[in-house]
Amino acid sequence: MRLEAKFNEALQGQLSLKNPDISYIITPWESIKNRLAYDGSAYLSLIRSYNNIESFDDADNCLYQYRMKKRKTLPLIPQISDYMICGFLGYGVRPQYPLLLGLGVIIISAIIYWWGHQASSYEFEPFILSFAIFFTQTGMDRLTGLCKGMSLIESALGVLIIACFIVSITKWTLR
Repeated sequence: MRLEAKFNEALQGQLSLKNPDISYIITPWESIKNRLAYDGSAYLSLIRSYNNIESFDDADNCLYQYRMKKRKTLPLIPQISDYMICGFLGYGVRPQYPLLLGLGVIIISAIIYWWGHQASSYEFEPFILSFAIFFTQTGMDRLTGLCKGMSLIESALGVLIIACFIVSITKWTLR
């Protein structure tokens, strides 16, 4: 199937591509993204088509929307897992998600270190300590109590998030 189309805002209704075999599509994802009726095979065929014509941003956006819509059909436990995959990996098409997650972990940890009085009066030391623990797992030996536990969690999350970022950025760049 070859689909060449241009849509404008006046188009009403849904675009249905049930069980398609699309090998080539020129229509940009932005023009059909909110009009496509959910069908897994249609999304996967569109993704393959966009990748074939090297329209990688369209393929990424289509894949992301497909995963978001598919999540709604999943039972509770797989749905929670899917949220984690989205947050940690960005489905391999949003490498900024693990970066933002890592930044959030560093900030929350720094606040806990500051609150637990585990840093000196130097105003940025809790952030420096958190950054060091997240990336290198150093500086944990001097912490006590809640902050010691937080440092263990932060170091484990640091390893996991860095690995997820590397996987995500690799998938995103090696198309």
